Amino acid sequence: MKTCLPEPVVDAARTVVDWCRYESVRREVVSVARYCESTGGGSCRVTDGERMSPVCSPLYYPARERKRAEVPMPPAYCARLHDATLIGESDAVLAGGYIVYDAPETDNVNFTDCAFLDRRKIYRIEGKTKAYFARSRARRVGQAVSLVGNYSWNYYHWVLEFMAKLWLLSRCDIPRQVPLVVDACVRAVPQFMTYLEAFGGGRPLIFVRRRERLCVGELYLLSAVNVIPPNFIDTSRIEGRDILFDMRSVDFIRERMSD
Repeated sequence: MKTCLPEPVVDAARTVVDWCRYESVRREVVSVARYCESTGGGSCRVTDGERMSPVCSPLYYPARERKRAEVPMPPAYCARLHDATLIGESDAVLAGGYIVYDAPETDNVNFTDCAFLDRRKIYRIEGKTKAYFARSRARRVGQAVSLVGNYSWNYYHWVLEFMAKLWLLSRCDIPRQVPLVVDACVRAVPQFMTYLEAFGGGRPLIFVRRRERLCVGELYLLSAVNVIPPNFIDTSRIEGRDILFDMRSVDFIRERMSD
C-alpha cells in the first residue's frame, strides 16, 4: 500500500540573497525511494537488496583490540525520474515540487551540500528545509545519467564515490548514448578526466557549473555505492558502520586503474 506524500510546500515570497544572487524556496525533503513510491514521478529499481560490508570499529585508548564485523548496507538502486532538475555539485534533485535527497543514516555529520541554505536544521524541521535556486533559466536535455554531487572536486570522494557509481552503471541497462552529467570542476583536474574517460564507457559528457540547474526529461539517478559521509561533527562518536564500502566496487576501481 502506497503512502501519500503531503502537497509540496513552497514559500510564496522569494527572498533574494544579494551576495550570491540566489533565491530561497522552502520545500520538503524526501528520499529517492519514497518519492518514486509515493508520487509516481519515477521508478526505482533495486539492484542489490542485501549487501554486507566488513567494518572495523575505531580503536580508542585504552582499548587494545578493534571489533570486526559485517553490517548490512543500504540497498543499491538505479532510479529513473521524470522532469527532474539537477544542481551542480549537489546531491539534491528537484522533482515534483520536492527536494529528492538521500540523507545520511547518522546524525553525526555536518551538511556541506551547496543546495541547502540552512544545513544544520535538516533534521530539526520535520523534513522541510531551504534550497538554493538559480535565478537564471535552466538548460534542458532529454535524457541523462547523473554523476554530479557533493565533494566531486575532492580526489578521495571522486574515486570512491563517483567512480564507484560507474560500477553500478555498468550493471544497469541504460543505453550507451545516454550522456553523463558531470560537475564542471572535474575538467580542471587532468587526473579526474583520465579516470572519467577510462571508467565512463565512452558516454557523451555534459558539464554543469556549481549550483547551475539542468532540467532532464528522463534522469537516471544512481544510489551511493559506498557510504562516505562528508564531515563528522564529533569524531569520538564515529562508528565502523558510519563508513561502508561495497568491495566489488573497490575491485572494479582497482582493475580499471591497473589497465
